Order: sequence, then structure tokens, then C-alpha cells
Amino acid sequence: IQMVFVNSVFMGLFQWPRLGLYLFVTMHWISAIGYGLFPLTGSGYDGSFQSFVHVYVITVLVVLLSIVSLILIAVGGFKSGNKVLAWFAVVAFLLIFFGGQQAVRLFQEHILELLKDSVLIVLYVLQL
Repeated sequence: IQMVFVNSVFMGLFQWPRLGLYLFVTMHWISAIGYGLFPLTGSGYDGSFQSFVHVYVITVLVVLLSIVSLILIAVGGFKSGNKVLAWFAVVAFLLIFFGGQQAVRLFQEHILELLKDSVLIVLYVLQL
């Protein structure tokens, strides 16, 4: 009985990231199909059915599925010991939370500078 309980708990830990990945793929499908079927008009939200579905149905589903899937992936990754996957999910969640503009600016200002420095260090080591 103990082995069955341990196996069910152990398998349950690995189901969280899998469910998160399924929700993430579902979010991408909803995004691709939904925004393709109901594009926003050039003038923005004009009160039509198409604009309503685009803004209040598709966008809400995409945002909610993005948040829930990344939380499930992160929690499941930490519980199952897959720290790399969990940290990638946490970073992706934070980048989504702080918005695209800040994420791009953060990447340009800080990450690229760190990458340049690391490339210089590697080149220096290779020259030795």
C-alpha cells in the first residue's frame, strides 16, 4: 500500500509541468486561431462583434492560460526537482508580468552587456 501511495504522489508531481505544457500549447492554438478568425480592425476597438471577441474573449483566454500554465510549470518543476525548467517558467512569468517593453529594454541593457562580457572572457581564456 505504501508503494502505491508513493508512486501516486511521485507521478502527481510530474503531472503539474505536463498539465502546464498542455495549457501553454492550448494557449498558442487559441492565440493563432482566435486572432486569425477575429482580427482587430485598423481603427482599434470599434464595438463590433469581431472586436468584442478579439479583446474580451481571445485576449482574456490567452492571458489567463499564459499565467496559469507558467505557474503550473514552475510549481511542478520545483516539486519534481527540475529546477531549470522551473526557473525558466518563473523568468518567463516575470517577463510577461512586467510587460514586453520592459522585457526588451532589460534584455538590451543588461543581458546583452553580460553576454558581451562573457564572450570577452571566453576569448581571453582561449588566447591563453
